[in-house]
Amino acid sequence: MVAATVQCSRRTAERRFRESRGRTPDEFRRWYRSLRVRRALLEGEDEREVARRFGFATVGSLRRALDRARPPRAADPHDPLTP
Repeated sequence: MVAATVQCSRRTAERRFRESRGRTPDEFRRWYRSLRVRRALLEGEDEREVARRFGFATVGSLRRALDRARPPRAADPHDPLTP
């Protein structure tokens, strides 16, 4: 979808994303998902319910995913896509 918008191949779009963000689009998606999970947990939601709602089979798999999630490298602070 993004590749079509910027009129390049999917692979080129992924490469450019990785060059600018330091992560692949999939790694970035997992990191963003981890932010949403952490927020839910910080707001006091039940771990089992959070795991289920975000598509994890078990609380253990949710915890492992949070351990593996890494933030993207710093990019231009004026870029609206920079977290």
